[in-house]
Amino acid sequence: MAGDLGTSQALVQMTVSAYLGAFALAQLVVGPISDAFGRRKPMLAGPGAVHAGQPGLRGRAGHVEFLIAARVFQAFGGCVCIVVARAIVRDTSDGATATRAMAYLGMSLALAPMVAPLIGGQLETAFGWQANFLFTAAMGAFNPAGHQC
Repeated sequence: MAGDLGTSQALVQMTVSAYLGAFALAQLVVGPISDAFGRRKPMLAGPGAVHAGQPGLRGRAGHVEFLIAARVFQAFGGCVCIVVARAIVRDTSDGATATRAMAYLGMSLALAPMVAPLIGGQLETAFGWQANFLFTAAMGAFNPAGHQC
């Protein structure tokens, strides 16, 4: 990536740090927004407009600064699914049902970081670093059940 973007390895690594930092900060913002405006609007706006659209742009990034900014933007959209999903469970369930639903959410959040490096490594080896971002865009746009997350 550094060679393709004509930048340093440190700035390329900043894309991960920027994503994680923005994701952490977004949780502080998304929760109160979903409390104030309801759960539906953030669930439609966040992933639909940000998470599905930004990876494609990042795959065509010409400058590392654009890539970092797009990763920050993506973090806010991706954060919506996690924060609002937990709020929905809290709103609609209690007791054993809520515990079970939170366990399923936790399992999905634990599974993704285990599987993603395997898929990402194969994509990068076969097609180049941009393939990871384009794959993420395709996964965000593919919506068989009619859900945004």
